[in-house]
Amino acid sequence: MRGAGRSREADADFEEKVRKAASAIIEAQTSRIRKEEETSGSEKRELLPWPKRSINTKTAGLWLVVIAAVLGLAMPTVGGALLLCGIAAIVWATVLKPSGKRPSLHTTRR
Repeated sequence: MRGAGRSREADADFEEKVRKAASAIIEAQTSRIRKEEETSGSEKRELLPWPKRSINTKTAGLWLVVIAAVLGLAMPTVGGALLLCGIAAIVWATVLKPSGKRPSLHTTRR
């Protein structure tokens, strides 16, 4: 019976050593993976196959007009609202386009 108690203590010590070793291995792997992700994350952002673009206001207005024409047949109210939004977007992009140089409010004209 005394031998069984010692083997249980030895097993408990062995299990504790295995847990500590596994924990150390997991921590090492986790830190290695984090470092790899940090370095490869910046490279992946630079190597995208397509540039990130925003849609042009005129293009958005044109798409709204096209969608309005299609939806206008089934739902005239929604189509009309989209048509007005599309026309407003096109007008905003062409007529109300801000100029590159604006006079400052603090300067005086002579």
